[in-house]
Amino acid sequence: MKKGVLIPIFSCVFCTFLTGCMRTDVPTDTSSGTKTEAETQELVWEESHVSGELKENLILDANIPETVPATAGSYLISGKKDNGFEELFEQCVDTLYGADVTITMKDSPDDDADINTTVHETAADYSSKEYDADYYLGDLLEVYLPDYDHNDYDREVIDASVNRFLEVFADIIPANITRQYTVMHFNQAFYENTEQYGESITSHWKHEDYYLVRFYAEPEENIFYKSWPELTFAAIPGEKVENELTTLMEDRHYFSNTTQRIELLIYPDGQIFGIQMNNNLEIGEKIREEAILGVEDVIELLRKKYEKRYLLKSITISDIELQYQCFMADELDESGNRDTFLAPVWVVKYLEEGQSVFYTYIFSATTGELLFSSV
Repeated sequence: MKKGVLIPIFSCVFCTFLTGCMRTDVPTDTSSGTKTEAETQELVWEESHVSGELKENLILDANIPETVPATAGSYLISGKKDNGFEELFEQCVDTLYGADVTITMKDSPDDDADINTTVHETAADYSSKEYDADYYLGDLLEVYLPDYDHNDYDREVIDASVNRFLEVFADIIPANITRQYTVMHFNQAFYENTEQYGESITSHWKHEDYYLVRFYAEPEENIFYKSWPELTFAAIPGEKVENELTTLMEDRHYFSNTTQRIELLIYPDGQIFGIQMNNNLEIGEKIREEAILGVEDVIELLRKKYEKRYLLKSITISDIELQYQCFMADELDESGNRDTFLAPVWVVKYLEEGQSVFYTYIFSATTGELLFSSV
């Protein structure tokens, strides 16, 4: 099979849905306003959900974390060096299937040969299918598209497949990868629901029924690094470009493929037919610990953002999630380089009446500063 086909497709869809920009600086001032009891008494709080009306046409019907820590750390990150990962990945795949199933470029140097295993600096993947795996669909569903019911699967069957994978790949799974997983169900109902988004959201296996199981990096308990949107930072004059995680184009730094996650494609009977491991990220030492804003503070930020706006159409806030995001230091070190690090952010997804894709705000979890808006 030929690799690299999905990147331009995903980029096209990505650019269509996401046109915002991310600030390059992350202030460390942790001061924040506190809302009054009168401002919040109309909200209905549940363990993992909050609902109510913040103002006319500004509706809160949001999933929220069950618990929020008082503080969270920021962590240095760097690119991982090759330490024999290619051979280890191939060995694990063959062990999982009980046979020599991996076909790599070195096994089949002919450009027209079918290659089902690719391992390089940033990631490794295997697929037993004829075509490239539909991993990009998970990003589209998670980032842009409204929630669908993904709980209609046999947990025992999926758990058994996941546990077998974790057992076989234990030695090469990054230490920060959580053993919790999310499940996305791709079947005919999903494609019927997403036809409105165009041909870009079609699968090579559109008439098949399968699940995408995803594991994320978890630098701190229940705060996951999901690595979106793509970040750009203005280059500093005289800056060296030696960071493995970034590229420099037209005086802008771009983070490319900075995820640290694992994805499995699994049939309803438990057969794993696709594996992808992003292995290019090393989460290092904690560089600071800071107080972070709670859900109540985020709601107050949203209230203030809209308090002077007259809303002709209703806006429904559907998700408020604490995550980690990549950043670059705003100063050069003595060698002329900049550190890259993970810092906590609040990711808010909302739907506007008449629209069929999520829009997103990202706020600094320490200052409340709006870092990103997709509109």
